[in-house]
Amino acid sequence: MYCGGDELNAIVCDFGSYRARMGFAGEDAARYVGPHGSMKADDTNGIMTPAGHVGSIEALEAALDEGYDRLGVEASGHHPVLWSESSFHNVLSGGGGKNERETLAEIFFEKYDVPAYFVSKAAVLTCFANGRSTGLVVEFGHGSTAAVPVVEGYVQSHNAIRQPMGGRVLNAFLLSRLKEKLPKQDPMPISSLLLHDIKETVCRVSETLFDEKANSTIPQMPYELPDGTQVAFGTERFCVAERYFQYDAAAASRVNNTVEEPSLFVPSMIGESAAKGDADTKKELLQNIIVTGGSSCFENMATRLEREVTAMMQPYKVKVIAAAPPERKLGPFLGGSILGSLGSFHEMWISKTEYAEHGASLVQKKCP
Repeated sequence: MYCGGDELNAIVCDFGSYRARMGFAGEDAARYVGPHGSMKADDTNGIMTPAGHVGSIEALEAALDEGYDRLGVEASGHHPVLWSESSFHNVLSGGGGKNERETLAEIFFEKYDVPAYFVSKAAVLTCFANGRSTGLVVEFGHGSTAAVPVVEGYVQSHNAIRQPMGGRVLNAFLLSRLKEKLPKQDPMPISSLLLHDIKETVCRVSETLFDEKANSTIPQMPYELPDGTQVAFGTERFCVAERYFQYDAAAASRVNNTVEEPSLFVPSMIGESAAKGDADTKKELLQNIIVTGGSSCFENMATRLEREVTAMMQPYKVKVIAAAPPERKLGPFLGGSILGSLGSFHEMWISKTEYAEHGASLVQKKCP
């Protein structure tokens, strides 16, 4: 148990494969947003893998050092740390989850000398951020997409579904279409930040199934690149996000196995995950579908998902909950900010004294 008084001054860490975020509990935004992915290699930041594992301890510690500096923390030993981990951390193959959890605890207690530490699943924190303890969290991540049921604050890992297709696949798809529009000679370099801006300002979700060939003459939207080049986007405005709503036979099984253009039928992921529980749980989950992550911010995403899932899951009532886009991108961080600022949460923290007595393995018992 950690007795730090009402003013915990805890730090929340939410590290993904594209961005790393750190900030103080009780605040509504991260003060540090770390290195983002690039268009090189696998389009990740090198800290976390798309599957939610730590990709590099060195990169992780470098980001933490930078984050503490950006937060103006002179002594990390004065601040408890709440770490947001992948909802699939303990169910991934290879047994790496347990050892990695303990390694992270050792880093924070040994290197950063934190007075207390806790780990919480990202989906649970997203539920808290949306004022719920139960919900079916749909994580539109950079490296993957997942449907994760949370019941009374606990992830139902055996009912969760994750597919290795996410925002980076959309980036690659959009990049290929953008290159077709640029001059063949001396094209400007295209960064992942530019692709993210195009997705956020130009792309959106179609209200119904979008057939690119049937809509080839839709009005185009102009976009000015940083070098002044004007590009017009037509069907790309809809076909990028449509990768989450593919209806071909392969997508009905949730994944299109073609390497070039993987895609998903996200409504079926939601339906399948909800259906794995009992009838009462299924009903509650379908009425509390919470979308989070950068790719959930496409305009009309929540409306389309609700319509599709409702059609699939009759006679159940379906409700998709979507915070405003800025908050939707920060679901786990905001949930951690709420949890980490609660004085009543002090009994949950692993204190430095407990760590010294029981070792890093205590994180497996105290952090579900």
